[in-house]
Amino acid sequence: MASIADKERRWCPFYGFAWVYNVMIDTNGNQCALAPGYPCKMEMDEKPPDWQECTIVSHEEKEWRMEEASRLVVIADELRPKGECAWEGVSFQDWYEYVMREHIV
Repeated sequence: MASIADKERRWCPFYGFAWVYNVMIDTNGNQCALAPGYPCKMEMDEKPPDWQECTIVSHEEKEWRMEEASRLVVIADELRPKGECAWEGVSFQDWYEYVMREHIV
């Protein structure tokens, strides 16, 4: 992957992003890509964001969301190549593995 900055990411591939069409764009905040315009529900409940424990979607919907997300391109600031203003991003699978430190099952 490209260069990685010191930005700390939470245990959720959707935390801090806006999902627009087939792209997830870094918002540098606590927005939930699954709830457009809203912050992370877990964080609002004073819990650390964690995709495995997230209650904003049911277990069945998580499977559907992951399938939908598999077609996304992720524009994460810390993965942007140095000196590049525009870039193509990374696949959701690569992003998931980076954030969750595990392969998508």
